[in-house]
Amino acid sequence: MGNKSFKSLILGFIGFEVNEFGNVDTDLDNFKILPFNWLIIFTLFCFCFNTWYTVDKEENATIRTFGKYSNTVGPGLHFKMPWPFQKASTTGITKVKTMEIGFITTEAGPPAIREDVLFEAEMLTGDGNIAVVHFIVQYKSANALKWQYKVKDPEILLNYLAQSSMRLVVGYSDFDQVATSGKAVIQTEVKELLQKLCDKIDFGVSVVAVQLQNVHPPSDVMPAFKDVQTSKEEKETIIHNAEQYKNKLIPEAKGTAKEMINQAKGYFAKRTEAAHGDAAKFLAVLKEYKKNKSITEQRLILETLQEIIPGSEVLVESGNSNSILKFLDMNKQFKNEQ
Repeated sequence: MGNKSFKSLILGFIGFEVNEFGNVDTDLDNFKILPFNWLIIFTLFCFCFNTWYTVDKEENATIRTFGKYSNTVGPGLHFKMPWPFQKASTTGITKVKTMEIGFITTEAGPPAIREDVLFEAEMLTGDGNIAVVHFIVQYKSANALKWQYKVKDPEILLNYLAQSSMRLVVGYSDFDQVATSGKAVIQTEVKELLQKLCDKIDFGVSVVAVQLQNVHPPSDVMPAFKDVQTSKEEKETIIHNAEQYKNKLIPEAKGTAKEMINQAKGYFAKRTEAAHGDAAKFLAVLKEYKKNKSITEQRLILETLQEIIPGSEVLVESGNSNSILKFLDMNKQFKNEQ
C-alpha cells in the first residue's frame, strides 16, 4: 500500500491525475504537463549522474572542491560530489604524445605530405647558414596536477621551450652536422637541454625523445645547395677511387720491393760464397807455394799460358833447344788458327 501510494505520488508529480483513493488515471488525454515539476526531475537526474566517473588505465584525475584542488586519483571507477561542488579533470600520464615543430602533416600518406611552418623551422647555424629544421618531440604528461594547474597552456610552453633548445644547439653546429653526420648528437643534446628547462619550470613534463625529421636550406637557395651537394659527392667519389688505387698500388710496390730485396740477398749470398771459395783456393795455393815455391811458380805460369792461349799444347823441353822444333810447328799452328 505504501509502495502504491509512493508510485501514485510520483506519477501525480509528473502530471497524471490521481483521485482521492490513490488511483492513477493513465489516460494520456488527461495528462498535464507540469514544467516546474519536470525541471526539478531533470535537475535531480543531472545531480545524480554527476556523482560517478571513470578514469582510464593510462590516466590520473584531479579533484577540485569548490574550485580548489583536493586530491589526485588513479584508474578505476570513482564517486564525487556533483557539480558545482566537485569537478574531476583527467590527464593521460603514461601515453606518449607527439608534437610536430617546424611543420604540419597535412596527409599521413604514405608518402606523408608536410607543410613548412617557417617561423618555427628557420634557424641560423653556427657557420652562418639558414636551415629549415623539422623535428618532433615525444613527451608524457607525467604529473596530472602540475600539467593542469602549473601553467596556463603547457603544450604551447613546451613548444616554445623545444624551439629554444633546438635553436641553441643548431646555433653551435655547422649546417652539414645538422643535416647529415651530427643528427644523433644534436637530438641527444636537445633532449637533455629541453628536459632541464622543463624540470626547472616543473610543469609535469617528461621528455621521451627528440627526433630530427628533415633538414634542408630555404627554397630560394635549394638549387645552389643541390649543386654543392653534387660537388661534394663527386669529391667523395674521386677520393674513394684514389684510395682504391692507393690500396692497389702500394701492395704491388711492396711486393716488387720485397722481390728485389730477396734477389739482392741471393746475389749477395752467391758472391759471398764465391769470394769465400776463391779465398780458400788462394790460401790452399799459398800453402803449397810455401812448400815448394819453384814448382808452384812454374805451374802457375803454365796454367796462365793455357788461359792466354786456349786450345794450344804446352810442351816442356828437357834442355836441348833444338829438340822442341820437332814438336812445335808454329807455321802449322798459325794456319790452324786461321
